Amino acid sequence: MAEYNVNLDSVGRIEWVKTIADQIKLLAPQVTAGDKITIRLPAEAGKLDAAHLASLACFIEYFHKKRCIIATMANTHMRDFIYDKLNWRAYWAGHQYYTEAKDTSILNLWRITDEGKEFYSQQVYDFLKQGPFKQKDLSAVSNSLLEAYYNVFDHAEANGIAFSFIRYIEDQQKLSVAICDFGKGISTSVKEKCPNITDDSRAIEMAMMDRFTIQSKDYNRGLGLGNIRSACTEEDALRIISNRGFLIARRDEINIRENNFNFPGTLIFYDLTLSHFEDEEIIANFELD
Repeated sequence: MAEYNVNLDSVGRIEWVKTIADQIKLLAPQVTAGDKITIRLPAEAGKLDAAHLASLACFIEYFHKKRCIIATMANTHMRDFIYDKLNWRAYWAGHQYYTEAKDTSILNLWRITDEGKEFYSQQVYDFLKQGPFKQKDLSAVSNSLLEAYYNVFDHAEANGIAFSFIRYIEDQQKLSVAICDFGKGISTSVKEKCPNITDDSRAIEMAMMDRFTIQSKDYNRGLGLGNIRSACTEEDALRIISNRGFLIARRDEINIRENNFNFPGTLIFYDLTLSHFEDEEIIANFELD
């Protein structure tokens, strides 16, 4: 049995994602069943956001499927957060699709399944409607989630390595969302359809265009990524990392760049400022003439 160490002790998002990408590239050709991988986690659990946790779950699942032994090295505070508050051990011990967190602001990790994607998005909608946003029209929230989940099954070919992590940040009235898969990546899917596009970042930008579709499914009409962007308000941003591409989209602009690492799939993460959503229009009882 071989043993490997992975240091995920930096909480900078890009450095975190780069480490995951680099370690997949390094370890994938080497590990065999029974090998042990120890992941060193940061000291401060409060600095891990949805993007950190969704990508970490995919990393664990990737090597779990290779029948490796996964261990973590962390202080007491971080271990309490991962194993007690989030109850993550249950996902891999019993191959759970969802386990409730011991924190009412955390909707926790979902193992994304094709048959469960509508249920997941509805659960988030129901959670928010029970709180201070019961008068708000939050249909765009569930629609953006559903489109992101559809993306996994329309394009990713992720072999079950796909997770989302969602939490509500009360003091900012924001919903923090991340969807990660270790599939072939949005950019790869787009370049297969449009071989004239060579840059991964340009391919992601193409996927943001209205009505663009690779026609991987009969019901796919190219509404997905554009719908996620339209749900973001002025101060929010949609970020997508896929292969070497990185895109940041706001309401009025899109910025792209090429990363110096190759992410093995797609990571979509964004915040939604819920207080900016309009109130629902409720029609009282009325009679038709």
